[in-house]
Amino acid sequence: MSKKRGESEFMNLLRAKNKTPEQVADTLGISPRAVYYWFAGKREPRFTVSQIQALCSLLECSVHELPTNFSRVEIESDEDGIDSIAHQDDDLN
Repeated sequence: MSKKRGESEFMNLLRAKNKTPEQVADTLGISPRAVYYWFAGKREPRFTVSQIQALCSLLECSVHELPTNFSRVEIESDEDGIDSIAHQDDDLN
């Protein structure tokens, strides 16, 4: 079985909305590094209500459109070439 890294659902959402991680960081009042840690699966975001509202405003979406997992996914292919997706959960603590 082979593995490759996929994009994060959150990064895909940012691209679809033409926004950058830096714009997210600025909107939330956090460092860009924190946002990149989310993508790498090294940290899990913890938002205040006002930050969720600001993020939804920036992305012009509802809270229900935000992904539940912000880190990249690993795509595993079996010997027949069939892909399955697993979210990267390591180093969250």
